[in-house]
Amino acid sequence: MKVSIIGLVLAIMFLGSGFAQTEPLSLENCLAISLKNNPTLLRTINNDASAEEDEIGSYRGILPNVSLSASSGRRESGARELEQDVPVGSDPADPTKVIYKRQVIIQEPYVVDFNNFGISVNQNIFDGGEWWQAISHAKSMKRASGFNLQAVINGTVLNTQEAFFTLLKNIKLFEVNQLAVSRSEDNLNKTQKMFELGAVAKVDVFRSQVNLGNDKIQMLLQQNAVLTAKQNLNLVMGRDPQTPLSIKPEFDLPEAFPDINQLYSEALNSNPEIRGGEEALVSSDLAVSRSYAALWPTLSAFFNYNRSNESFDRVYRYSGWDKNWNTT
Repeated sequence: MKVSIIGLVLAIMFLGSGFAQTEPLSLENCLAISLKNNPTLLRTINNDASAEEDEIGSYRGILPNVSLSASSGRRESGARELEQDVPVGSDPADPTKVIYKRQVIIQEPYVVDFNNFGISVNQNIFDGGEWWQAISHAKSMKRASGFNLQAVINGTVLNTQEAFFTLLKNIKLFEVNQLAVSRSEDNLNKTQKMFELGAVAKVDVFRSQVNLGNDKIQMLLQQNAVLTAKQNLNLVMGRDPQTPLSIKPEFDLPEAFPDINQLYSEALNSNPEIRGGEEALVSSDLAVSRSYAALWPTLSAFFNYNRSNESFDRVYRYSGWDKNWNTT
């Protein structure tokens, strides 16, 4: 399912990248722009990618936790003078007593190298089923996210088609209103000439003027409806509502619609919103089962090694390792 969804999105996005925005857009072009720019769809794609990352991260409960640390350096000290008590001999009366004298001594410069390496490993052995329940829960959430993504794609396609055909309908109605205004103008001119010839009364001229005014009002209202429909289609396609837009009536209609019972059966079996809801129930059951893991004791193993030495070779040599094993 994931491959087909992503393939559909990429294919239509590719088709939508080959035309300029100033050219009239077909239904296929509008669908391509919607699947590329629709903000709701883009947010859902990001959520689906996040669910995939959560699925991968769910394996951390069974994988070992390894920490490494290493450092190496050198400390240098120059010569310096120190004042301290220095033995200068023994007491003649009591040779066991040492005589000290306060003197200034010079401490030679020295260099000390230090190297350190440490590694610790913590491995979960048993945690009451938390780790495998977490993996199952994350997998279920990913499947539910995939169904939700498919539902949003279907909704984006449906909304784009509705906005496209609404705009097309309003454009055709506007053309009809233009013809009505043109016809009313011709009728007014004809009535005016007939009135000048005395063939009709003045009231007929007024009636023609009223009809022309009404037709112009309807044309202006329909012109506003066209503008609103353009703005709505731009919004569905994820564009600024004021973006210039023109469409061309190029689309394919099915020759025959399937039987209603067949459509109903396919909807129950394949509708992503229904399947996503079912998967959400599975995720909820797994979350409940996962909560019982806190009632069980846990068992884990811990290994730690840390060594420091002035010699780099002796830090990493096996002999003399200090090992500490801990099980809880």
